[in-house]
Amino acid sequence: MAGIEAGKTWSRIGAEVAPTDSAAPGVWGDLNEVAENVGAGTWPTHIKGTMEFIAEFVAGGYPGVSGDISFTSIPQTYRTLRVVMANGKRAAAGNTLGLTFNGDSTTGNYSNSQFYNYQVNSSFESGSAISSFTPANDGPDDQGSCFWMADIMNYSDASVGTAAQIHYGFHQSTLVTGGASGIIALGYNQTSAVTSLTLKSPAGANYYFFEPTVVALFGIGIV
Repeated sequence: MAGIEAGKTWSRIGAEVAPTDSAAPGVWGDLNEVAENVGAGTWPTHIKGTMEFIAEFVAGGYPGVSGDISFTSIPQTYRTLRVVMANGKRAAAGNTLGLTFNGDSTTGNYSNSQFYNYQVNSSFESGSAISSFTPANDGPDDQGSCFWMADIMNYSDASVGTAAQIHYGFHQSTLVTGGASGIIALGYNQTSAVTSLTLKSPAGANYYFFEPTVVALFGIGIV
């Protein structure tokens, strides 16, 4: 229809503005134009607020071969990191899993508080310790499963430390029938950028993760 065509100086929409690798202004006539600019490298690859996949851990078969799940050489280009575990399983229930940064297992460098519901009981805990994966010294077993997600803020410019918020829920069936859910606030008081992180399980084959456990790392926004 005359008068609304994109890219014409006489159009009510206005003239087309070419994109760059950091911004995509203007109005586009169709998706072909977007595809052409993506192919040419003139479409922005990072947009504030978007989430990008960085890396993934996929556990092997029972009883598993990995207790600690680590991500290293984390890009310093995002505002926030998000770690997501889906269908987490371990060879046996019992004992918590911690979240550590930069290979630092010094208890006094972390503080946490958490509110959780365990079966019919609710509780609030706080202290100076590595953040618990689950409360009450229990965790997912070979018959149960676990969802866990952590948003880690201010990780690349940690001049005042790093903070994380963790949400989790799990079900177990062999140690104590039932499950739990909760939220954890975690603080890391070291003033250094986070370049690696580890979901740290207790030592021993009973706490190895096995399939279908998947843990993915994402970056959100740009610095």
